[in-house]
Amino acid sequence: MAVIKIKEHELELRAANPEQDLPYAYGLFKRLTESFVESLAGKWPEQEQYDFFRKGFSNPNVQIITQNKKPIGCFGIIEEFNRVSVQRMYVEAAWQGTGLGRWIIGQALEKARDAKKPLEAEVLTTNNPAIGFYNHIGFRVVGDYNYGWVKQHAIRHKDTELYVPACLPTAKLER
Repeated sequence: MAVIKIKEHELELRAANPEQDLPYAYGLFKRLTESFVESLAGKWPEQEQYDFFRKGFSNPNVQIITQNKKPIGCFGIIEEFNRVSVQRMYVEAAWQGTGLGRWIIGQALEKARDAKKPLEAEVLTTNNPAIGFYNHIGFRVVGDYNYGWVKQHAIRHKDTELYVPACLPTAKLER
């Protein structure tokens, strides 16, 4: 378990346990994204969303953030063949605006620079708070994905664009 300091708060990072942490993390995901999903899908597609979240949450790089052993968020920084991606980044509303998200992106940028790969993520086109956050910290839209009700922006951090090989396409979404 690693300890990080965000402002005056000491937070702990630990590897997610897919079985034990999934109920909390999926609940957080649903609370934070339900209105954005429903604006696209009409209603929350429970089984589809659960399966989607569970699949990505099982990645061994997903971390749980806690304060005094109480979970306050989760995220994954995943190195792939042609990119580093931030996935499953959800932070409790009370912790948004504290610098925690910026710290996570800082860790992802460091990994991307070390790997000499672009840093990318995906965000629902209706999730304006997340889009604003990503824009503010240096991401820009590099593509759009539409399949079924899902409409997402592929985004890339401007400081890592030099690592994009000219022959490789923008991030490929796995659903």
